Amino acid sequence: MAIRFLNSQSIDGELTVTGNVGIGTASPSQPLHVSGNARITGAYYDSSNLPGTSGQVLSSTATGTSWVNAAGSYSWRLQGDTGLPTFITNNATVDIAGGTGISTAGGSTTLTVNLDNTAVTAGSYTAADITVDAQGRITAAANGSGGGITTVNGGTYITTTNSTGPTVTINHDSTTRVDTLVGSAPAYSFTAVETVDTNATGHITGVNRKTFNVPVPISPNWTLSGDSGANQVISNFDVVNFIGGTGISTVASATDTLTINLDDTAVTAGAYTSADITIDAQGRITAAANGSGGGGKFVDGTDTNDAVYTTGNVGIGMASVAGIDLAVDGFVRLYDELRVNGNTQMDGELSVLNSTSLSGDLSMNGNDILTEGGDILDNTDLAGAINSFLMSKGTGNGVRWIPVNAASFSAVTSVTTGEPSGSDSVINIVSLTQAEYDAGTPVATTLYIIT
Repeated sequence: MAIRFLNSQSIDGELTVTGNVGIGTASPSQPLHVSGNARITGAYYDSSNLPGTSGQVLSSTATGTSWVNAAGSYSWRLQGDTGLPTFITNNATVDIAGGTGISTAGGSTTLTVNLDNTAVTAGSYTAADITVDAQGRITAAANGSGGGITTVNGGTYITTTNSTGPTVTINHDSTTRVDTLVGSAPAYSFTAVETVDTNATGHITGVNRKTFNVPVPISPNWTLSGDSGANQVISNFDVVNFIGGTGISTVASATDTLTINLDDTAVTAGAYTSADITIDAQGRITAAANGSGGGGKFVDGTDTNDAVYTTGNVGIGMASVAGIDLAVDGFVRLYDELRVNGNTQMDGELSVLNSTSLSGDLSMNGNDILTEGGDILDNTDLAGAINSFLMSKGTGNGVRWIPVNAASFSAVTSVTTGEPSGSDSVINIVSLTQAEYDAGTPVATTLYIIT
């Protein structure tokens, strides 16, 4: 059923129409057929029910419509050799017109630019007489009567053949070259170009050769020898291996360096006291530990605390004697204190330049005691005054300095009881200078005090 409104109508709500709707036409051919102008104040929706975005255009998809981005806007600048440039925008028409001697022909998408013909008759001309226009085109031509070049002559190092034409052959002359050989030709030599001579035109006039002598190569052969084994001759490019043996290792490194190392042993590096050590066949210490003492110490005098100590018997100038801690065969001179914690027996002279401390007996066996710059102290640690003498105070009680007058010097007597035979013999004590002592003959029973 068709519904037709003959005048304005107002419909409140939705209007559903099955079939085509015609506006301005009674026979619509599409669901909505507008015959005349249409005004839409809202969005226009495409087949995907999208309103599109600003700047898009509505494009047909053959089965519907779709909002798509608009194609780019084209513009370009037209400029010639002269005149102002012109901007060409979309849909503008450019007329490319021919100028002097130029014509254009358009067709489809091709523009042909042609060089116009002149009045000249196309063809070949001899010694032509020609007319040229302002554009350099020949506008008229005719055969001429000759003229121009009649003879081609050669110059320096140039010759010509058939110089009068019409074909002229130009030749480059051969040069004369003098080669100079320098040097001789030994067994090892080679010849090379040393210098090249040229003339003013750049032509080579001489090649100077030279023979270069190469010395006979010296073969750097040498002989490698060791402590044992056969000698080896080392020639060019031989490789010599330095291989470490027992306790030795080698390391090759840049630049051209070979380092020979003494290998570490199992011993721990450090300082040891009275060390107990293990030594291998190469004399290297392989194990070490602190010992329990014994032995002795070497004294070089550089340490103020230097001392000599031993737990055995010592002999100086003689073999050690069993039961004798220190046995000396020779003269003993002390420049510092002498302290003895046992009995002392002297079979020779005793010279003391400083103090001497004895905690036991001193047996001289008939020899002298010489003190030089020091004193002999009695059992009270006192030195005797001038003209004093030592007096025994009995067994185990030591001696005591006793002052006397000068008349008593030659008669000092020590008498004891209960002593071994010879212990209570008379001993003379004399005080004198070193010069007086050196000028006299020492007496075995006299004690000399050097003042």
